[in-house]
Amino acid sequence: MDNQLGQTSEKLPTRFDFKYVKFIVIILGLFVVGVAFLYQQGWLFKTKEDESKPLTWEECIKLSGSRVLQTYPAQCVVPDGRSVVEPIGVEDGIVEGTVRFIGAPCNPDTAGAGYKVPPCDGPYPNYDVVIYKEDKTTIAAKTTSDHQGNFKLVLPAGTYYFLYKSIGTKIRELTIVVKAGQTTQQNLTIDTGIR
Repeated sequence: MDNQLGQTSEKLPTRFDFKYVKFIVIILGLFVVGVAFLYQQGWLFKTKEDESKPLTWEECIKLSGSRVLQTYPAQCVVPDGRSVVEPIGVEDGIVEGTVRFIGAPCNPDTAGAGYKVPPCDGPYPNYDVVIYKEDKTTIAAKTTSDHQGNFKLVLPAGTYYFLYKSIGTKIRELTIVVKAGQTTQQNLTIDTGIR
């Protein structure tokens, strides 16, 4: 076909090229599958409500990144800090409490940076809480206090002992009576005598 200037013009193709449509459909399909997977795993659309939602033992041990602590009974901790204790029998009771440290006050430079562990006054994180049987040598249960100094253990009903050092090298002893189906509150104070 010639135009008025004597040049020929080419006609544009009228057929639509479907290879680009196939490519776009495949990419969209992969995106939808990826979003569905992330949603199912709970990695997508997470809210504060999800973190405050009660956690069951079964949910905790199935969650990616959870840790099961070697205590009696076992404790499961998820990455956001929530934890749950393995369900206990009818003959068991719970011992829970907070470990506090009394010593020299915190250096203001370190306290402002969020760094507050002993020898600063206050909750004692990562303290090894060990409970002994009546012979005072056999370990009945042990755990580590959380970032706020809290701990929780489940034990069969009976009499137990905390043995710990406070003010120098003197060993202190606390008697704990665990009753079936009940929670015993027992706080620990680690005092260096430094003021």
